[in-house]
Amino acid sequence: MLLSTHHQLREQMRQEVDCLDCLQDILTQEYEHLKSRRVEALESLARDKQQLIIQLEQFSQQTAQLLQQTGATADKAGLEDFLSSMEKSLREVMLDEWEQMHEKLFECQQQNQLNGMIIEGKQRNATQALAILTGRQVPQNELYNQKGASESPLDARALAEA
Repeated sequence: MLLSTHHQLREQMRQEVDCLDCLQDILTQEYEHLKSRRVEALESLARDKQQLIIQLEQFSQQTAQLLQQTGATADKAGLEDFLSSMEKSLREVMLDEWEQMHEKLFECQQQNQLNGMIIEGKQRNATQALAILTGRQVPQNELYNQKGASESPLDARALAEA
């Protein structure tokens, strides 16, 4: 059973890495479109990105289930426990693949944050331009609350005091 679970886990990790590679490609495309202001392609990229995130969540759940079926926890320590009965070379390969998978995930997170900062800057510029065009006061240092709605720093302070 352990060998079968090992093969399932390894295949699961390979699929997850492939999915992360696709996500990295989409995030890179998104970045290029944001930089060059080609917003027409962003909608389809957002759909593709959402699909990949759903797949990654499914892979993560399946990996957790596989590890839990063996009595291990669904983290690196659990993987190490599961692999402790395997031969050393196989254990090292699996741990290396696990690390590579998490490095790819980190790279995707970094690229997504960069893309988010670009979007935030463009939103701020658009809001300021609209305020100027409509004759309203230009918002200064606008913040976003937990629901994603914008609020001024004064509103945030009043909430903090209450």
